[in-house]
Amino acid sequence: MENKLKKLKNIYGELCVYCSKNIATTIDHIIPTSRYGPNLLTNLLPACKKCNSKKSSLSIYEFCSKDILFRIDEKRQVNKFVLLSEYTSEQDLPLGVTREFGLFSTLRN
Repeated sequence: MENKLKKLKNIYGELCVYCSKNIATTIDHIIPTSRYGPNLLTNLLPACKKCNSKKSSLSIYEFCSKDILFRIDEKRQVNKFVLLSEYTSEQDLPLGVTREFGLFSTLRN
């Protein structure tokens, strides 16, 4: 997991993507694992322990404002990841996440 956190920090920076105040020390799932979110970089974000605990099993759409989604997307766009602000819920994301098949499409067309 430490290697993934390092990769995530290279994409998003050292600070928590949610509060932008604390150093990111944990990895959070955009679609939580409790909702069958995959453990792939495209579904992971660097977060501080406080924000990660507060978000818990909520989806990013239940936890974040649009402003935070836009800020996260600035970094995601560079890596051609699906832009979160273009959708309104985890069910709308074109990630193909299902219990049986995992993540099909991670790149934006």
